[in-house]
Amino acid sequence: MTARSDDPGVSPGTSAAAGGEIWGTWEELLLACAVRKHGTASWDSVAMEMLSRCPPAAADSLTPAGCRLRYRLLHRRFTATAAAAVNGDEEPDAASADCCVEELRKLRVAELRREVERYDLSIG
Repeated sequence: MTARSDDPGVSPGTSAAAGGEIWGTWEELLLACAVRKHGTASWDSVAMEMLSRCPPAAADSLTPAGCRLRYRLLHRRFTATAAAAVNGDEEPDAASADCCVEELRKLRVAELRREVERYDLSIG
């Protein structure tokens, strides 16, 4: 599990086991999919699904409260309306997960492409 390169103060190679950020693009994508599946009224279910899909080293951060907070941050990051970004108290709904999922998929594909290109260069 690696941190996103746009997280301030976190290098892309930092892992949760080393005390780094656990929320990489892959984990955020899993979170958005879990919210789409379980909704925003069941953070316990969302956290349980995240725990079942992520390494044990991340368990401390994958609490219902931690998942809810990270989803709120995702919602703010991918919401197009300026009013939603200004209003930090707004509670996002599960319907907004669709937008997050699509954007996170694009980001994850780009990350994987860069990794493949890097490995291709090192092999050749």
